[in-house]
Amino acid sequence: DGITETADRVMAGVATTDLTPIFEIILDENADLFVRSGMISAILRIAVELPERRPDVVTFIEEFRSRSFLKILDGRKRISSI
Repeated sequence: DGITETADRVMAGVATTDLTPIFEIILDENADLFVRSGMISAILRIAVELPERRPDVVTFIEEFRSRSFLKILDGRKRISSI
């Protein structure tokens, strides 16, 4: 719907100095999946439109990928131990 389709542009427009709130939404596993994906789009948009923020976005994405990968490995370990 219109809200989720424009959320990334709105957040990219207002959260240009402190990306922490966006990062927190992305990391919140209880947050709506569409909202979380919109926030990922927002930080990618910020990285493109504000090159000075790109290092913050890249660092976050690298850490997010590492966390996600570790969760997958942890889940596989738990499943294989059953």
